[in-house]
Amino acid sequence: MFCNTDCRKDIHKITINHESFYVYDSIPENKKTDRTFVVLPSYSYFNFDFSTKNITGIYSPHNDFEPLVMELCKRGHRVIVVEYYGYNKSDDTDRSRSSENICEEIHTALQKLNVDKYVLIPHSISGLYVLDYLSRSKYKNEVCGVVGIDMSLPYFWLEEFKSNEEYKKYPFKDKDKVTKAFCNQYDHFWTISRNLKCFKLDEKLHVLLFISSSLIEYIDQEIHNGVLKTRVQSYLNSIITNTDIQHINVLNGSHFLHRDQTKVMVDEIDKFTQCFDN
Repeated sequence: MFCNTDCRKDIHKITINHESFYVYDSIPENKKTDRTFVVLPSYSYFNFDFSTKNITGIYSPHNDFEPLVMELCKRGHRVIVVEYYGYNKSDDTDRSRSSENICEEIHTALQKLNVDKYVLIPHSISGLYVLDYLSRSKYKNEVCGVVGIDMSLPYFWLEEFKSNEEYKKYPFKDKDKVTKAFCNQYDHFWTISRNLKCFKLDEKLHVLLFISSSLIEYIDQEIHNGVLKTRVQSYLNSIITNTDIQHINVLNGSHFLHRDQTKVMVDEIDKFTQCFDN
């Protein structure tokens, strides 16, 4: 357990079939918890040192999101960070890294922590898992909101590759540097995207989608190069079904908006969550 003047952090070991992954649970001290946020990490196998801009080692999601977690906790929110199998100190696994299994693991962790209503905060690749999570009737009714941070979107893969066979012609290159689970995760991105091809957000779901200026610039360059066809905002507008409670917010910064724009994001999240009940 770690703590500071504002927040107590408990570390939970979640075990499924004798293999364990870690969940970091930050709880406000001396305050009634307002609502619970569940942070889901990107697909990254190195830590990025934001002060030196250097790659330093194994990716540690709970460290990556620490500024965002602490700021939310100061505001009276409970924040849970899930570190998937194969990430940081979580066990490696031969269990398929299909979206179905990852969604099940997220849900199992929340059940073991007795959390039954929550706001999901996916970053990058976890955007795919959250869209899939929302499409599953056994989970979606527990989700009272989504705050996306530069979410990966299905069309990224579907426009670049015509089939899973074509996608797999470009395998993950650094298998000697990462866990089995991490490599296996990469193998499923196209299939997950295909299954989400017709996805639309539920019109009753509160959604706030943060998009970085760097992602927009990158996608526009890919369109210019003929790799992609669709702009990020155009795709997001196509899955939004209720503009009264589903919003897109473009912020200047890198893919790591939770580091670049922490205070701005938390201010916007606070405004966003005042509009609905947990």
